[in-house]
Amino acid sequence: MIAKTDIEKKRIDELNECIAAAMKKVGVQKEQDLRHYIPGVNGQLHHLSFIKLRKTDPKELQRMVQKHILEKENPEALSSPAMPALKVKRTVDLKIKKTMINQLVNALKDSKIEGIEEVIAMLSPHQTMGQIQKLMLSMIRARKVDVNLWETYVRLVKEASAVAS
Repeated sequence: MIAKTDIEKKRIDELNECIAAAMKKVGVQKEQDLRHYIPGVNGQLHHLSFIKLRKTDPKELQRMVQKHILEKENPEALSSPAMPALKVKRTVDLKIKKTMINQLVNALKDSKIEGIEEVIAMLSPHQTMGQIQKLMLSMIRARKVDVNLWETYVRLVKEASAVAS
């Protein structure tokens, strides 16, 4: 192992003294807790950045401790950066009868809620052929066109013909 020079040892001793004085001033037990008083990118200095500075650039860390803790009369702890929101979509595994799906689709079609078409489109493929045919007849009687219902009907007819073949 390569022996450290006297200059490096002196710098490390100065850093240790500076850190000890800062710890005593703010009343923390661990070196890592000093990072709460040093500004970082979005608030306080990240704990890994503190460790990296200690190893790679002790002079810079000493300067930051001097500036933000020792030179201030009353150093204040900075807020931690906000955590990003989870991007995990939560789903529900729900067992439901096909007749209930038809009731849900009918109730949703009657509702005036915005964006409900996505829910109806999600439930429509799970309806039976008989349910789709009844809905198609009511659609024709009402003289309305429902493209999703038609696509579901076409898909079910193709599936039925594939099974029969």
